[in-house]
Amino acid sequence: MRKHTIFILLAVLTAATFSCRKEATKKDNGTFDTLLEESMKTIRIIESFELQLNGNYKSGQFVEIDSAVWYAEAMQNLAYAHPEIAFDDFVRTKTPYTLTIDQYQMVTMVDFDAMYDDMEADLLAELEQIPSEEKNLRFADVRLDSIVGSTAFISVVRAYGFKFIYGWYEPFDEEDDWYWGTLGQEEFNNPPTGKCDATMQGVSDGSDELMSRLNNPVIEFEQPFRFIPTSIGDPIVFHGLDDFYGRLYAGWNYPENNCLTNELLTYYLEESHEILHNLNEGIRPEGKHLFDVYIFDYLKLENFEGTYYHQYEATYGILTLVPPSN
Repeated sequence: MRKHTIFILLAVLTAATFSCRKEATKKDNGTFDTLLEESMKTIRIIESFELQLNGNYKSGQFVEIDSAVWYAEAMQNLAYAHPEIAFDDFVRTKTPYTLTIDQYQMVTMVDFDAMYDDMEADLLAELEQIPSEEKNLRFADVRLDSIVGSTAFISVVRAYGFKFIYGWYEPFDEEDDWYWGTLGQEEFNNPPTGKCDATMQGVSDGSDELMSRLNNPVIEFEQPFRFIPTSIGDPIVFHGLDDFYGRLYAGWNYPENNCLTNELLTYYLEESHEILHNLNEGIRPEGKHLFDVYIFDYLKLENFEGTYYHQYEATYGILTLVPPSN
């Protein structure tokens, strides 16, 4: 098997200007110092709120609903998130919660504390259910879905990674020809279709292979920092049928199970990377960085003809550095 390396430097890591053992990069101390200073301000805000929450005087105290959502998200990510660790497989969950608010959209600290305890318990329970010894939360995205009367309806989308792999984009080699994807993999737990030579069935498919690589950078850090997402935005959804036609996979000749050669997969990997990270031609919001991407396998039927395609769901947030003591 021919081995080679694709060096694709993720924007989320470029922003931090870490030096790299795999590929030399020039360290901009000013940029790093600014990022570290802003990160430490964020961490102090989170830790100050946690002290207030755990203190003896939270009874009678209030927090605005928007702030409650931000703190619930930031606290979970600071305590548990490790998006810097590379994993091969991924799973997402969505869990609903409610909070009682007053006429000024304020929440009592007591009610917030009870909700956060439930969130933390659910996170640990979900993590426990993943059948792997090597697993971590990638991010928790807390969303205010709606307000009806005196009730705020909140949900938390959590992304978990499991099956550890080393942190670089693994190249597609000559033997890496995979079927495009698997219909019903997420909804009905259908087994992945495998490689085009009928091997690896039930193990992986083309979209899984792309997703695994896109979620894992080609960098190793010398600085002993981890990073977490804060201020996570709504996921950005896009695909190759209309949004990026010709740059992302959109199949042909349904119902054939399209085979993607290693050359095609390499092309889709490179195009996906540009779309996810390039501010000029992609979808990355200004000032935010990619923390997770999920690829869903879909079929569009029209006039008794169909097209298989990959739909991407990308989650961005603000990069916050966490020193080793946290």
